[in-house]
Amino acid sequence: MKVWEENIGTRVRIHILLEDERFMVVIERRDTYFLLITSFYFEHSMAESLLCPLSTLRTCVPFLVRST
Repeated sequence: MKVWEENIGTRVRIHILLEDERFMVVIERRDTYFLLITSFYFEHSMAESLLCPLSTLRTCVPFLVRST
């Protein structure tokens, strides 16, 4: 599992990537809760291409990268 934060304007989005299952969830941190933004299944292994190439477009700050 890999997890990282991405700043979108004044909001913080948390990306949760389950590599073995090829599944990703994106939630957004709010004041008192987390909001589900999207979740999806990868038909093919695209996990490596998602790990912060977005940093060239937006500020992507990994806060926790852990393999399980």
